[in-house]
Amino acid sequence: MLFVNPRQVRFGDRVWTDAAMVAVDRTAARLVEDWSDHGPWCTLVDVPEERVIVKVVQTIAGDDIGALALGEEAELTFVTSPTASPRGAREFAATCVIVGVSHEVSVKGGAGRTITLRAVSEDGSTDPVVVGDVGTVGETNETGVGETSDEGGEA
Repeated sequence: MLFVNPRQVRFGDRVWTDAAMVAVDRTAARLVEDWSDHGPWCTLVDVPEERVIVKVVQTIAGDDIGALALGEEAELTFVTSPTASPRGAREFAATCVIVGVSHEVSVKGGAGRTITLRAVSEDGSTDPVVVGDVGTVGETNETGVGETSDEGGEA
């Protein structure tokens, strides 16, 4: 999943402004493959365990001295829409742990920060990522950013 208009992202009680994009990638943590004796091609592939990696890319306008602690866990939430307007807005929520923070600086592009997180399932069987129409993922707080519901699942 790729979200290109999140504007601001909330991580626990912090608000990360000037978010350029949020990417949600899924990879196999454990991959099971099997072949038959009839040829070189795989006949079975299963992914019994997954990793959900979330990357938040921000534009940094000035000094950034607010250190983010690796291993910090909180709920990551934001609202986004295809046109950066309320029309068609979607709400995203996931409990995440910060696993990396990197910075880039260029003369043309300015400064940016990429925060890499891992999404964590509440019970191991529920998808840690919840995406839905605004107001359906959970109660919306004063900034318009949603809180996750107990229902879970991905829209």
